[in-house]
Amino acid sequence: MTLLDADYFIDRLTVFAEAAGREVSSPQLVAMWKLIEHAGWTRERFDRALWAHTNDPERGRWVPTLADLIAAEGGREDNQALVLEAWGKVNQAMRQAGRYASVDFGRETNAAIRDCGGWLAVCTFPVEKIGILEATFRRSLTTYLAGRVGQQHLDHHGRYLAGQVELHNTGKGLPPPPLHRFPVGIEQRALGPGENT
Repeated sequence: MTLLDADYFIDRLTVFAEAAGREVSSPQLVAMWKLIEHAGWTRERFDRALWAHTNDPERGRWVPTLADLIAAEGGREDNQALVLEAWGKVNQAMRQAGRYASVDFGRETNAAIRDCGGWLAVCTFPVEKIGILEATFRRSLTTYLAGRVGQQHLDHHGRYLAGQVELHNTGKGLPPPPLHRFPVGIEQRALGPGENT
């Protein structure tokens, strides 16, 4: 990965603006460059975001702002912090609760875990391939946080992830075991004190 440099950035954005029949002023270029430089973007990330913006039928007609590039990339900068926090909570839950316990991280994180095969699959994933699991989880959660998936999909499979004990007990008519909560981001503020077990 090559860090984005000012000449490359200005060249690409100017070519895009000319192709769109627009002009970009020097103050615009300088302001946008400062923001992107501060965020540490790579050439690859910039090219992907610019390409995605170009192919957007609504926004692609205009010279992109940094917000447009982040949106075209599939999310917001602050979502990346939530994705990292969520992955940390998943790891914490695997160590503390394990596959036997039923867990709840919040709707988006639960849905991302389901996309990885479900709670039992995540807990029994081979340790040597955990990087693949993390990448799949992060891609999926970024999609949910960007709002590109409807609420119906998030609610389709229920509010939490059943563990092995609950799955076993359900067929026998036994009550479910206590739910272990590992709230992420906004879900954490929704729970009252003492509800995080």
